[in-house]
Amino acid sequence: MEREQEPVPPRKKRCVGEEKRRFQDKWTKAYFVVPHGSDKVMCLICKQVNAMLKDFNIKRHYDTNHKTYDKFTGEERTSKLEQLKRGYTAQQSVFTNLAKSGEAVTQASYVVAQEIARRSKPFSDGEFVRDCILKVADIVCPEQKTKPLVCQMTHLDAHNVKLPSMVGVTTDGAPAMIGKKAGAVSLLSEKVANNGGEELIKYHCIIHQEALAAQTLDMKHVMDIVVKTVNFLKSRGLNHRQFKTFLEQSEADFGDVIYFTAVRWLSRGATLKRFFNLRKEIREFMESKGQDVTQLSDTKWLCDLALLVDLNTCLSDLNVKLQGHGKLISTLFDNIKAFQRKLELLQGQLKQGDLTHFPTCKALLDDTNTDGRVVLRHLRSDKNHNLIKKLREEFDHRFSDFRDHEKSFSLFQNPFSCVPGEEPAEMQFELIDLQESSEARAAYRDKNLIEFYKGLSPSTYPALRKHAIRMVSLFGSTYICERTFSTMAINKSKLRSRLTDGHLHAVLRIATTEMEWRISTWPSTNPS
Repeated sequence: MEREQEPVPPRKKRCVGEEKRRFQDKWTKAYFVVPHGSDKVMCLICKQVNAMLKDFNIKRHYDTNHKTYDKFTGEERTSKLEQLKRGYTAQQSVFTNLAKSGEAVTQASYVVAQEIARRSKPFSDGEFVRDCILKVADIVCPEQKTKPLVCQMTHLDAHNVKLPSMVGVTTDGAPAMIGKKAGAVSLLSEKVANNGGEELIKYHCIIHQEALAAQTLDMKHVMDIVVKTVNFLKSRGLNHRQFKTFLEQSEADFGDVIYFTAVRWLSRGATLKRFFNLRKEIREFMESKGQDVTQLSDTKWLCDLALLVDLNTCLSDLNVKLQGHGKLISTLFDNIKAFQRKLELLQGQLKQGDLTHFPTCKALLDDTNTDGRVVLRHLRSDKNHNLIKKLREEFDHRFSDFRDHEKSFSLFQNPFSCVPGEEPAEMQFELIDLQESSEARAAYRDKNLIEFYKGLSPSTYPALRKHAIRMVSLFGSTYICERTFSTMAINKSKLRSRLTDGHLHAVLRIATTEMEWRISTWPSTNPS
């Protein structure tokens, strides 16, 4: 009789959790990982958590995703590991503090809501209480306002920004940026100094300062009438259509007026110029609408308008020169100094009745419908003379942060005209060698500044080259930031609701970069 075979018991599944594996310290330096709980590891580079405490799995993740980190060896690898650890620790503390802060804020809001309900106060009082708390917090806890700035400093570490190489910083002049103790610039300067860097060159964006100085032209009695009239013509659809038809029938030089927008740098000059050129047509149309603008028939008011147009045209031309990519800080400051000299010339010419550089005032003087003697007498008045004088004084008062470095700018721009004995000691011999070199003079004459300094021998002119690198590295304005924000505003509209952060980031990179894409190589590297 055959014996029945005993059934084979099913193979017991392996449970990794029961193997009691332990994290090995050598993995930290070898693969940039740290323990995550009791049975997991986390990659310090990509923050991915691996559920297997096995050398094979951890090594596979490292070799697949972070093999490039093999270039770090010895002390450099240890330094990189410490940097990643600091970043992870800072990130953990931020998340912990945010969670605690969020709970506290929610609890505080419930307490306030409870008190409002108990006292039968209107719910709108909650907004009033919030504003009061914010005012009190600014006075009692000013140090709390620096926490976001500390996070931004940590952000620089996370992106491996070489702080010792930082030369200067440009701001928009906001109090949060330029505060002496808690401002972002102060914190950044301290961080650069602690990392062995040189003292930062700090200055307010030159375009912002120019725009602020331009506000000195306070001719409110002119701007109020212009803005009010333009708004009447454009804000109502019927008026706007009728006005454009009226301009076509009158064969006017322009087909419409331009809105004034205070936040746009060139808006004021364009609005005023178009308004002056259409002043007669505007007066007739406004009279037909029963909106009699008496100022358009007042010669003195028209003189103020014409003068404001000419001065704003000069300011707009200056603003355009200050904008753009690749503008050296020394060139930007040269434009400011040139404009100050132009103001001095304009002030003297206006006092003498010379309208050579006042084309709009000259056009008003030549207009047959105006009394030339009244025009000239009003333009030469002390009031207008003092107006330009006030603008000159404002430009003299501002840009002091640039004037502090004017000598460095001059040395960079024209090293052949400076006196070696008056320059820093480390550059004196180099300047003498440079000024006596006919080859260097020829290169300076034939090349632009950047190419000229590139051609200087690093061994012969090390100090001059270092100074040139510092000057070229400085951004005189925040134009790149303003342009990026404008590009983002255009792309991130309400009509593009499906635009993701990744798409927006890619669009901004392409729209703002100056690099040329080597598209011809793409088909071979990325076949469809």
